[in-house]
Amino acid sequence: MRSKPKLIFYISDYGYGHATRSIALIRELMLPKYGIGHLTICSGKALTFIQDSLPCDHRIDYRELSLDLGYVHEAGSMDLSLDLFQERYEYLQCSFSDMVSGERDFLVSKQFDMVLSDISPAPLLAASQLKIVSVGISNFTWYTAYEEALNSELIHFLESCYRCMDYFVRLPGGNSEPAWGRCGEISVDFYCRSVDPIEEKRIRAQLDPFHNKTIVFFGLGMGIELTDLPNMKLLKNENFIFIVSSNMGISGPNIFNIDRDYTETQNFVAASDIVLSKPGWSTVSEAIVSHKPLILLEREKMPEDRKTIDAARLVTNTVTISWNELRDMEDPKFYYRMLKSRQRNFLPLDMKKSGVEVISEFVTNLLSFHITT
Repeated sequence: MRSKPKLIFYISDYGYGHATRSIALIRELMLPKYGIGHLTICSGKALTFIQDSLPCDHRIDYRELSLDLGYVHEAGSMDLSLDLFQERYEYLQCSFSDMVSGERDFLVSKQFDMVLSDISPAPLLAASQLKIVSVGISNFTWYTAYEEALNSELIHFLESCYRCMDYFVRLPGGNSEPAWGRCGEISVDFYCRSVDPIEEKRIRAQLDPFHNKTIVFFGLGMGIELTDLPNMKLLKNENFIFIVSSNMGISGPNIFNIDRDYTETQNFVAASDIVLSKPGWSTVSEAIVSHKPLILLEREKMPEDRKTIDAARLVTNTVTISWNELRDMEDPKFYYRMLKSRQRNFLPLDMKKSGVEVISEFVTNLLSFHITT
């Protein structure tokens, strides 16, 4: 009898968005009903966070590895630094063949049955060279993320990597991605880590015990630091409570800093009235699943952002604002207009099979097909 399948999951570690959505998928995929024998998780800076978020399970092991550049921002800004980005990218390109070679050796040594990637390119090429089935899972690829910032020569090898992908799981916002999957693809709806309703209730009671405040989840992600953040005038408005991450470096009587060791931030999104954020896919998804209106910060030269915003507008109340407009805003009527239609959610997510279930079933069906043929 053949042993249960062994998978390896490569998770990009730019920020924590790739990690949080991958955690949601892993929690589902490792349920006994899917019959996965072993999973190796590869990531860089986010690996400790992933490990802290998953239960102790003898079927899961972890490997620290960073294979993605991500985005490079101007110091103290949300905008990309194209010069620094190109410099670092050229350095990454020089070491790319070594990355592929290293992953090819590792895949052979561990005899994996499938490679999952969100959305590192090098493992997809290594898997193709070894004829190991591969699945890319994302709303974008680094190829389409970079194509407006780099010349065609620099991004050509990225395209060739993604063309090696056997199957593509297309997440919301990824409609304009090429047909990457050589053997097929599926599309799924927004999904996120499950909310704990008891914890959600506890958070609301703690932050707004007299039910007279507007709670705003204010998320910039872990990869961005704004030097003029303390100048945001609404942070001083006593009618609001702002939930912020520990890395944002701001404090005040109406500002609540999420503890650095608290991993389940989707509970804070669910406990809020409004979500104000950069258009990171995972935070947007958490807001949509919890039926929250979205105020999204505009960022220049970020095609991924534009596509995520367009996808969000299809399913929940979504507006955009520039950082300069938000920083100088004093009139809170903008927020209250959003609250008036907070129940408006076009997609009945609760009535459909969740994205993580669809992906997990897809993966196990592929394993059954490829292992037995």
